[in-house]
Amino acid sequence: MDLPPDIIASVIHYLRNDYRALSALCLTSSIFLPESRRCLYRAIAFTQDRRNIKFVPHEVFVFDLDALVQLSSTLVHHNSSLATYTRTFLVGIGMYRYLSTPPGALKFLNACLRRMDNLQDLSIISSYPFSDVVQGCTFKLVSFCYSPGYKDTITKDVHEFISGQPTLKRLGFFETTGHVDYDLFNWPENIPVPRFEHLTAATAVIKCVLPMTSATSLRWIAKGNEEFRGFVEPRLQRSLETIKSLHLDISSSINLRHIIYSATSWLNQCRNVQILHITIPSSRIRTEVCYPNVYTVMLGLPCLRIFVLSYPVWEGRWEDIHAEFVVNLETRNEQITEWFDTSETFQAAYFQVSPTTEAKSFYVYERGALEPIRVEASEVWDISPWA
Repeated sequence: MDLPPDIIASVIHYLRNDYRALSALCLTSSIFLPESRRCLYRAIAFTQDRRNIKFVPHEVFVFDLDALVQLSSTLVHHNSSLATYTRTFLVGIGMYRYLSTPPGALKFLNACLRRMDNLQDLSIISSYPFSDVVQGCTFKLVSFCYSPGYKDTITKDVHEFISGQPTLKRLGFFETTGHVDYDLFNWPENIPVPRFEHLTAATAVIKCVLPMTSATSLRWIAKGNEEFRGFVEPRLQRSLETIKSLHLDISSSINLRHIIYSATSWLNQCRNVQILHITIPSSRIRTEVCYPNVYTVMLGLPCLRIFVLSYPVWEGRWEDIHAEFVVNLETRNEQITEWFDTSETFQAAYFQVSPTTEAKSFYVYERGALEPIRVEASEVWDISPWA
């Protein structure tokens, strides 16, 4: 069978989120094998608990942790070249004390990472010694996210690793248990801070790290209203003034209205923001509350051009979300029209209505357009990544 490359590429692109179909395609014909493998191994994640996948990047195949053993065996004993396809890799080991890990998991993890020379995006949730996890690795990362799992320590070798990544553009610090001592995220004075562009972190880490960087993009993991109390220090104030893209990632336990109210002094410093992105579980959104509060924030952002509303990766109420969007379409149209009328700089508003694994999962309102249209998640991801 002989097919033009563009036809093969179209088939692979259509099936890019279907692991079983891509696996079957590898066995169908040799002409599909290279591109199918490339797509299968491009972005993969292994986790003890699939409910905790809120930090998984866009279009990633997620597996249980036991599959890490199989991947290690494949890369070490059968075909190590497959590892060169991997650009995005996430692993969650030791997220919780009550979850067991496969015997030898650290060895298998390190064996995989040492073969991923082209890896660009690495996310690690691990209670293992960090230096053991990345020992012998040669990749140069563009994005790195880290959480110490159930342990509440950030060791010096994590900072040294980050400092040794010359191509790093995005950095994230997460906690999964609520017991992390954020003072340990303070950067050691004798270790250079890389000049990354994007920081993802909770308020306490932002206070420590953001003033030491030249970041212009910030994903703010809002954990509670009390985080925003108090005076905004001058160093942090200057850093917030340089932010062009602001992403408020709000957990399910707090209310959007309360966050906006308590964070007013912080948001007032972000006057140069051009992209505002809010991620919030559907259970915390009511149209009559959400959009007026977003409008309040927008009034304090004179340079705002784009607004994005997305939902967590683990969101499961997609039928309700789409129904809410349709039922409140007229109200939303009026509110978006008011946004355009209020701000001459405002150009577009994106709203997620289905999982990112589905085609055209966002609606977009654009200035001058008569009706909203549906667009791919990848278009929004390029504007403001939400993982």
